[in-house]
Amino acid sequence: MQKIIQGDCREVLKTFPDESFHLIVTSPPYNLGVDYGTYKDDLTREEYFHFAEEWLRECYRVLVVGGRICINLPTYNFRGKFNMYVPYYERMTKIGFLDRDTFVWVKLDGLDFAHSTKIYGKISPENPHTKYPYELILVMQKGRNTLQGEEIDIRYREFFKWSHTIWFIRPEWNRTHPAPYPEELAYRLIKMFSFVGQRVLDPFSGSGATLKACKKLKREGTGIDLNPEFIEMAEKSLALKN
Repeated sequence: MQKIIQGDCREVLKTFPDESFHLIVTSPPYNLGVDYGTYKDDLTREEYFHFAEEWLRECYRVLVVGGRICINLPTYNFRGKFNMYVPYYERMTKIGFLDRDTFVWVKLDGLDFAHSTKIYGKISPENPHTKYPYELILVMQKGRNTLQGEEIDIRYREFFKWSHTIWFIRPEWNRTHPAPYPEELAYRLIKMFSFVGQRVLDPFSGSGATLKACKKLKREGTGIDLNPEFIEMAEKSLALKN
């Protein structure tokens, strides 16, 4: 069963019992000024990471021992000119999460990237501008390396391919949500890091990609989102609402 709860994830997470989820898969706001309708995506660096630490602490509490959290992040926030990955890693370690893996999601293949590249300003070593055709997926865990479960649905070929930590997955081009991420990303993470029938949480469910993957993979997905319009859109795509 899949469900989406409306509200601020920091408050909604507090309503869940301790150790009630086996896996968390999410892509939080990047603080890039995106118009989410109900959320101010333009905080100072200090405000943003205070916000992040609040929801991450609750995520740690609701994870079972051995549970994993997978967070899709850019390397840098270019509006504020600060690194995203390192501060997340540092704060999660301080909270108690243990290091597990980092995946590199390459968003375009070489040909597509060459065709899409734009040159900003003059070509010169004076102040060269670079593009990042990839994002990172930080995977951490709670308490121990092993997660207890029963039914395994990942196949040998999938495991062999996905255990190599560079993933070539095309971005989600459906822009009904301002910042969607591909269902394939959630699909792989859910299959790799959870067992059939386990509970999966997405604190920023957005277009519902994580819950769509949960439905296909027979996991019990719970999403949280602040915007009722995004929830309605996701529920329709999940056939939870006519």
